[in-house]
Amino acid sequence: MRASVGAIVLATIGFNWGGRTTAASAAASAPSAAAGSVLGSGCGSALVVGSNQASVTFFWSPYRMDVSLNLFLLVSALVFVVLHLAWRAVGGLFELPREARRWRMRQQERAMHGSLLMAQTQLMAGRYIRARTLALAAIEHERILGRLQTAEDPGPAHATEVRHVAHLLVAECAHALQDRTVRDQHAQLALQVAAHLLKGAANVTAAQDAVHLNAARWSLVDREPTNAMLWLAKLPLGSVRRTVALRLKLKAARLSQDHRSALETARLLAKHGAFAAEPARSLVRGLLQSVLSDCHDQGQLVKVWQGLDASEQTMPEVAVHAAQRLLAVQGEPSLALVWVQPVWRDWVQSAQPWSVVLSAALVEVIEQALQRQAPSAQLLIDLSGLVSSTRPLTNHSH
Repeated sequence: MRASVGAIVLATIGFNWGGRTTAASAAASAPSAAAGSVLGSGCGSALVVGSNQASVTFFWSPYRMDVSLNLFLLVSALVFVVLHLAWRAVGGLFELPREARRWRMRQQERAMHGSLLMAQTQLMAGRYIRARTLALAAIEHERILGRLQTAEDPGPAHATEVRHVAHLLVAECAHALQDRTVRDQHAQLALQVAAHLLKGAANVTAAQDAVHLNAARWSLVDREPTNAMLWLAKLPLGSVRRTVALRLKLKAARLSQDHRSALETARLLAKHGAFAAEPARSLVRGLLQSVLSDCHDQGQLVKVWQGLDASEQTMPEVAVHAAQRLLAVQGEPSLALVWVQPVWRDWVQSAQPWSVVLSAALVEVIEQALQRQAPSAQLLIDLSGLVSSTRPLTNHSH
């Protein structure tokens, strides 16, 4: 029997060491080789155990106990397995509170994100009361999650950002519901989260800018341009020149009748392409007329006029309004004629007829200037030359 088993083992080893098969045949015979290896190992173990006559003696005075080595090894293996399982069971028992806390943290985190997303959806749908309730629920879930955090289980790193956004959502809903007290309260809470809980984070500036810009927008809706400008003044230098901030600044300046500031802001917006060409031109033209109307003497008008671009000076509405304002403050009529001379040339030579109101205003300004003071001979020659070289003026008045 032993000879046959040894022959089987040697045959198995010889089969494994043959090494003359191809890669495909070796892959195909892999299960057979594994079965042969297991069979060889089992046979070898049977040979060792079957011929093992060793024993283990235990002395416990005055007793003595002899057991076979095979039984001792079997019992030792069983004891090891039992002790290992018992140790893992005890460890799992002690880990139950921690695992329960982790499960609760995962539940709160999922509920926090779900409430925040639903609050944003309800806000966009115009359901402000429901959105506010869900945003408050997100804040509560974040608070519970913070209480469950430990040094070993710190929880999600973005929980404070979620709390910041939730406060902004509550403030936005309160603004839509005309609840200024709740709105201002949660806006301040959002600022506190951005200033303290997010201290040192890369997005702290963006978090603060979000509160400042929204607060400025709320102030403009409440027709409080002074408060809006105060909120915008808290923005850092890089954020002030953003399009959204410039738009809010423009609205605040126009609402507070600060036409000079509104004009500068409108120029920046037009330069950055925030408006289409024609709306931007119309906006700047209207603000220029407002700035000219705020001037009360010739010195102020001359200063404003010299600060205009060449394209702005040739705007018919601006040039005519500047001349009208100059004559209204008893300025020099010859200077008014100089200002409207390029416009007069365009009016006479234009192939497209102007509006009746603008044409009448231009003619009226020139008549008033000529009545108050005789212009220079060269100016008269220029004006008469323009008129004689074009079609009759009556064609432009229709």
